Amino acid sequence: MSSLPSHEVRFRPLFGRILTVVVAVVCAAGLVGVLLTGELVTIARTAPPTLLLAVVCWALFWRPGMSVRPEGVEVVNILRTWHIAWPAIESLDTRFALTIRAAGRRISVWAAPAPGVRGAASLHRADVANLRESAYAGESVRPGDAANTPSGQAAEIVRTHWESLRDAGHLASGRIEPGSVRTTWHIGTIVVLAALVVASLLGAAL
Repeated sequence: MSSLPSHEVRFRPLFGRILTVVVAVVCAAGLVGVLLTGELVTIARTAPPTLLLAVVCWALFWRPGMSVRPEGVEVVNILRTWHIAWPAIESLDTRFALTIRAAGRRISVWAAPAPGVRGAASLHRADVANLRESAYAGESVRPGDAANTPSGQAAEIVRTHWESLRDAGHLASGRIEPGSVRTTWHIGTIVVLAALVVASLLGAAL
C-alpha cells in the first residue's frame, strides 16, 4: 500500500539553476567592466538592460518550481504562485507542460515543460511504461508523461501522492472547500521588472 504524503517533495530542474548562474556571472562581469569605465552615460545605458537580463533569467529559470505537501500542491510560476488543495485536483495533463486541472482551472507548471518534437521522437515505448494508473486515464499516454522528461517527472510526484490519498479514501467526498485553489502574485518581481524596463528605455534615449 502506498504511503500518504507526510513531508514536502520539491521539484526544480537543475538545468534552469545552472543557466541562471551562468547568465548572472556574465552579467556581473559586464557590469563591473562598465562601472570601471566611470562614464555615467555608458553606465546609464548599459546597467539597466544588463540587470534586466539577469532578473528575467532568474524569474524564468531559477524561481519556478513545484512543491508537493501533505495539504496540497504549490506551483511557483514566473509571476505568481498557486496553492492547490488535494481534493480540488481533477486531472493532470502533459501536452505542453504539466498542467493541473483543479476546480475548473488549468494551472501550468512552468518548471515542468513537455519535450519538444525532437525530444518526443527520441522516446521509446519503455519510457512510458509502468507509469502511475492515472497516467493511462486518457485515450493515450503523451510523450510528456515519460519518466525521463521534466513534465513526466513532476507528474509522477503529484500522481504518487494523489493516488495514495484517493486509495485511502481521503478524496471520496468530492467536496471542494472555498479557497482550495488560491494564487499569490509576485509583486516584488513585477515591480523590479517594470522598473528595469523603464530604466532601460530611458537609458536607450540618452
